[in-house]
Amino acid sequence: MKVYLIFKKAKVKKYFIQRKERMIAMADKKQKLERPRVIMTTDSEIDDKCSLIRFLSYTNEFDIEGIISVNSQYQKDGHGEIWIHEMIEKYSEVYENLIKHDSNYPEPKKLHSITWQGMVDRAPVYAEAPPYRDTKGSDLIIEKLLDDDPRPVYISMWGGGSMTAHAFWKIKNEYSQVMFERAVKKARMYFIWYQEIGTGGGQWLRDNVPEALNIRDEQFDGTWNYRPRSDQPYENLMGEEWMTENVKKDHGPLGAEYYSMGDELYVSEGDTPSFLWIVPNGLRSRENPSFGGWGGRHMNIGNNQWDTACDDGDERKPMWRWMPAVQNDWAARLDWCVMDYEEANHHPAAEIEGELDRVVTPGEEIILDASNSSDPDGDQLEFNWWQYYDADSCEKEIDIINSDSARAEFVVPDNPGQKIHVILGLKDKGVPPLTSYRRIIFSIE
Repeated sequence: MKVYLIFKKAKVKKYFIQRKERMIAMADKKQKLERPRVIMTTDSEIDDKCSLIRFLSYTNEFDIEGIISVNSQYQKDGHGEIWIHEMIEKYSEVYENLIKHDSNYPEPKKLHSITWQGMVDRAPVYAEAPPYRDTKGSDLIIEKLLDDDPRPVYISMWGGGSMTAHAFWKIKNEYSQVMFERAVKKARMYFIWYQEIGTGGGQWLRDNVPEALNIRDEQFDGTWNYRPRSDQPYENLMGEEWMTENVKKDHGPLGAEYYSMGDELYVSEGDTPSFLWIVPNGLRSRENPSFGGWGGRHMNIGNNQWDTACDDGDERKPMWRWMPAVQNDWAARLDWCVMDYEEANHHPAAEIEGELDRVVTPGEEIILDASNSSDPDGDQLEFNWWQYYDADSCEKEIDIINSDSARAEFVVPDNPGQKIHVILGLKDKGVPPLTSYRRIIFSIE
């Protein structure tokens, strides 16, 4: 009997160990599925170099598939990939400190290994249509769009799009229809403008592969690139004093590399929105470009093509409205470059009671409950529930009662067939204060 009990206990223990291992494996698989796959292309202008500094501090949020140097109408010969490797070396100097805060930061050697030269020929800048020539960059895009990983591939276009256009031309003309459809389904392209003189890059993709998601963003102009416009409400977060205190000084060699523009220093990152839109912060902007988030908000102009949208009649507000949270978020990551975990601030965990997509009826009383939210550093939390009226289709603005509390409520308006987007902004009182979000979408029956 004693031997039997020992055997039974060992068997039970083995079962629970195996169960735990399965749960860990499932959690790892889920995390992998949620992490965006990213290919970044850059024409290496000064603002690209500044965007790369921020991009490297966010690599823990992505599965980086490639960093590719290209050209554009303003940088017709490109600048090669050596400068990218040099910047990764600066990242390597702070890597050991970054992984104290998040073990998902990729090893510098991984980033070096996926940095490639792409399209730098002048001809595609002027040409009206591909094909051009094969490059390591276009081969990589083809490989990732056609592999067996079901996750989307987010291609951030910081320069010209001719290399990506060539990749799609080749898939369309040299592979089966099934493979072409796979590529179209997986591609998520975000263009910082179309940076060719001819129509051979982003415009060719828009005209010839209209089924593939194609965002052309022009909200960056005056918000992120070179000198931000002074008529926006957060100019202080983009200027010399903020940059010196939070980026350039005492934040390690990566932040110190941020480029001054002439004799002045200010945020100049025309390409940053192309990856901010997929940062997994709870705004769900990856689901639909019209939802809006840190990378702006966009409207569908036909098929799967998207252009700049407006909030309150302002085409730049969909981007600058998030600026305090965006800049504080980056400042915290630069702190991670030099501080131990106990010294720095980390993101609060926003937890919503109930589903994030709900069907409701007119007149129904809705409870918004985020009482289970928490903060890893033990900081106090501030709650802000609000309706993103520009992003939803409801014709009536709702009145959210106790909008600054963990539990809030509202009554569903009589607007059947429409949707209401309610966002929770959960901000901690750490230094700098960090914000996490949850977006609940209510479909009115």
